[in-house]
Amino acid sequence: GYTNIQKVDLSGNENIGDIGAVCLQLIPPTVSEVDMSYCNIGAVGLRHICDFMKSNTNIITLSLAGNRFDEKCATCLGEMLRENSILQVLRAYQYGDGEKRFKYYYNSSFWFEGVVEGLMHNHTLRVLEMVHNTHDMDKVALDAFNHVLCNGGGSAIERLCIGRVRQSFTF
Repeated sequence: GYTNIQKVDLSGNENIGDIGAVCLQLIPPTVSEVDMSYCNIGAVGLRHICDFMKSNTNIITLSLAGNRFDEKCATCLGEMLRENSILQVLRAYQYGDGEKRFKYYYNSSFWFEGVVEGLMHNHTLRVLEMVHNTHDMDKVALDAFNHVLCNGGGSAIERLCIGRVRQSFTF
C-alpha cells in the first residue's frame, strides 16, 4: 500500500484546477506535507481545500503558491486558520510573472481581516509565507499583523514573510 507516503507534490499540474482540488481529500492519512503550487486553483478550489483542512489532523505543511486566488479567498483562509489545529507551515506566495502571478489584493482591508482573524485564533501555525506579492504592504496591513503577533492570544508564529513595504510608508 501507500502507508509510508509522507509528502505529496502535485505542483505544476495546471489541469488540477478547481475541480481537481477536491483530490486533497483522497490523500492518505500518513501524508504530512502537500504542495499544490501552480495547479491553476481559484476561489472555488481553495474553498474545497480549506473545508478539508479545517478538520485535517495530518497535514502540517501546505504550499499553495502561484494559484489564481483573489481577495475573496481571504475568508476561506481565515476560517481554515481559525479551525485547523495542526497546520504549522502555510506557503501562499507568488513566483514568476505575467499570467502566473498570484493575485492577492494586499491593499484591501478585507483581505487582512480574513487572514488576521484566523491567525488570532490559531495556535499551531509557525510559518506564514506570503511574499513576492503584486501589491506592496501598507500601514493597514502592517498594523493588522502587528496586532495579531502582539495581542493574538497565543499565536505560534515564528516566521512571518508578508512581502515588501511601500517606499512611501513611514513607521
